[in-house]
Amino acid sequence: PDPQVDLKGVEGTEMTPAQKGALDRFKAEKKKFDDFVAENSAMVQAMDKATGAKREELLNKLRMRKNEEQPLRQALVAAYAALVDAFPASAAGKPAP
Repeated sequence: PDPQVDLKGVEGTEMTPAQKGALDRFKAEKKKFDDFVAENSAMVQAMDKATGAKREELLNKLRMRKNEEQPLRQALVAAYAALVDAFPASAAGKPAP
């Protein structure tokens, strides 16, 4: 599953440069992944409405994109791990998984 993080307890607080970097990295990777998933969803909807050669073309594009998803997912998981490491477990705000 995709890491879900509640940043309410983290954003707006004073952070070290490492914490800020980890947070910025996580946000960037999350945005890339979410944008990719949204594009896939749009392609699936278009494919569901298409027929014939157009449907086959969209299906082939989706199959190729499946390979592109893994590196994005791995980068997101790594950014999440760095975020968790940057905010040690404490009442002050470890991001909630």
